[in-house]
Parts: sequence; structure tokens; C-alpha cells
Amino acid sequence: MHGVTWPLPEAFSVALTAGTWARGRVVVTDQVSAPLVLGWERRGVSPEPARTSRALAARLGRDLGAGAMRVDGMGDGALVAVHGKAGTGHGAWRHLPDAGAVLTVRQSGPGTPEMVRAAISAASAVADGGAAAWRIHGLRADLPAWWRLQGVESVPGLARGVWLLRRPGRLRTEAALVVRRWALAGRLLAGRPVAAWLRSVLDPGETVLTEEDLGGIVRLATRRAGPDWWSRLRGRRRERILWAWTEAPDRLVVQEWAGSGEPVPPAAVPALPTSIAPGGSRARE
Repeated sequence: MHGVTWPLPEAFSVALTAGTWARGRVVVTDQVSAPLVLGWERRGVSPEPARTSRALAARLGRDLGAGAMRVDGMGDGALVAVHGKAGTGHGAWRHLPDAGAVLTVRQSGPGTPEMVRAAISAASAVADGGAAAWRIHGLRADLPAWWRLQGVESVPGLARGVWLLRRPGRLRTEAALVVRRWALAGRLLAGRPVAAWLRSVLDPGETVLTEEDLGGIVRLATRRAGPDWWSRLRGRRRERILWAWTEAPDRLVVQEWAGSGEPVPPAAVPALPTSIAPGGSRARE
């Protein structure tokens, strides 16, 4: 997320996200070993190796209890080990000059260095003006440059992400993208086609301009009156484009785009189920 990719085994799930494109962290866990804290910072300047390693060791020391530090160079970064009162924990940092980013991985408890080394070696990042692929909580979005994540949430049965297009030199947000992914799709649809369900959840007064079936993905273009009396008095309308589809296991996804410029279509969709049982499943998001 935020233009940073962390290839991890499927056993890991996201426990916490925080931060922005410039700086943040994600906590992931496999419920077996110590959770991993994945961090990034776009500084615009090259890091000072010794200082960066000491800062990482200090953070490890707060989790493990202060102890001896060992630093092993890794080309464009370093692997740091801290032997504290609670055991030995590991962290690593890596500088990606093309992206202007410094990535960090650290264990929040005692553990072995193999996963830390593998995670930092496989990680990648894009520069400020680069296109980014977003994959989190089952949500997918392949976005051109300057789209930034405004917020993401995951609760039982629903995951939602909101992105805004804010290009340098522009005073206003140019477009917005919202992706929602529901569990228990069969119960939501209740035997109806996806297109019929999507029409049923449109806002009052919203009219459908066009409807297309894109091989398992329904696409609606809609229009509605402005949000306030002033815009309605001036004859302004709000238009948006909705895509909806189902995917395994028993999920219903809706992507909504509104704004100016070229609409952003859905990311590559995995194999679409031919049907969903009306009763759905009990799987939780």
C-alpha cells in the first residue's frame, strides 16, 4: 500500500495500518511468530547508515528491553539484531534511491532473522509520480500516478478503501475512487443478478445513463442532482461510474468512480464464480 509492495506468505494478515504516502507502517501477523512491523519513509535524501541502524535498534530495544546491538551490512541497507531481556529480535532497513524511500522491517518480539531478511529483500516501492498497485484486505486497485489513499477499513463482512486524485499544482481533488468488498454475497443478492442488485442500491433520484455487461462485470453510468440547492439552481449534475462483480469465496465487489478525467477501471479480477448460492457462506472478511 502507499506505493510500497511487501510480498509475504499467505499465512500473514494485516492487523494495523497507519500513515500516509510519505510515511507510515503496516503490522502483519501469522498468529505464530512475532508480528512484523513494515515501515516506509520518503525522505528525498539518502539516509545516514549508522544513524538509521541506531534508530532501528533503539525501537527494537523498546520492545525487547535494552541490550547489545549487532549490525550486518546488506548492500543498500543493514540487518540489525538486538539481544534484549526478552530475547533476540531482528530488524532491517533498505534504501531505494529510485523511489526516494527508506523501508524498514522489524519484529515486535523475539524471533529468527530469516523472515526479516526475506521481507526487506523482496520489498519494492514506486516514486511519487509513479503508478501504484494497491492490495490490502482483499481490495485491489491499479491506479495511475498521484492517486493517494484517503482511508481504509476492514470490519467483519466489509472492507472499504477510498482514494483521491490530487496532482501537484492543482487546487482541488480531481477524482475519487471507492472500492467496497462485502462477504456473504449470496445473501446480499438474494437470487438477483448483480445488475438488478446494483440498481436497487442507487441513491434516490439517481438515474442510469448506460448499462454494460463486461463479461462478468456490470458497469453503470449514472447521474443525479447536485448535493445542494445552489448546484441544483445552476443545473449542475453529479455523475459517477459503478462497476460490480462477484468473486470467490462468496464476495461482492463494487467500485465507484466520480470526478473529471479518465475513469479508472477495476484491477484484474480473479476467476469469477459462475453462480453464488442464495444462502451464501459464513466466511468472514
